[in-house]
Amino acid sequence: MRRFWQHDAEYCQLQGEMVIKTPLQFGPVILKPGDRITYMGDGRKHRSFEMDEGYSLQYCGYVLTESACKALLFTVPEQPQFKKYGIYYVFYHLTPNQEDNPPHKVRTLWLVRGPLGGGRDIILEEVRMATHEPIKREIYEQESLFNSF
Repeated sequence: MRRFWQHDAEYCQLQGEMVIKTPLQFGPVILKPGDRITYMGDGRKHRSFEMDEGYSLQYCGYVLTESACKALLFTVPEQPQFKKYGIYYVFYHLTPNQEDNPPHKVRTLWLVRGPLGGGRDIILEEVRMATHEPIKREIYEQESLFNSF
């Protein structure tokens, strides 16, 4: 998995990893591949992640990392470059094997903020499902994300 960071988020391109497409208990909701969300968190900015209005994260599945944690993969259906270049947003589920938090239940995610490993946790108390239809558009603010491809 090729990892890179920009705009306070982690992205990746897969390099042969197999995506496990299974539903997850994602905080208070069941999240299935193809479902779209606009917000996840607990109301505090530093413990939440929210997409700009009109955009959403679409759950694609997860891959297992070398350390056996799950790297949850999301795409942005409103921006065609994500699909064109095979880019995903990445959030980590770090505690998949604890008995009080079985692998299918995700309550907290870890968002890596840069190559040195700093990050923040996202507490999944509230998850807002996207209600708008995805309208493909260009995001000029993030254009530099795709300039390296």
